[in-house]
Amino acid sequence: MFVVTDCTRPSPYKMNSIDVKDVRDIVLGITGYEEIADMAFRHAGNMQFGDSLVVNPYFILDCIEESEA
Repeated sequence: MFVVTDCTRPSPYKMNSIDVKDVRDIVLGITGYEEIADMAFRHAGNMQFGDSLVVNPYFILDCIEESEA
């Protein structure tokens, strides 16, 4: 499971997804950049539980087990 934290808002907003394609769409909505969305998609496909990707100042992508959500 992936948790995408939108850091562009005054208070961070978290969105959950179980599909890397959805992660790409969420990141595209946050950033507006196809290149960043594609990069997040590729990273999400290679993540293991406990991994994180921080793209400052846009978002944080975490890969967690569903039991942790």
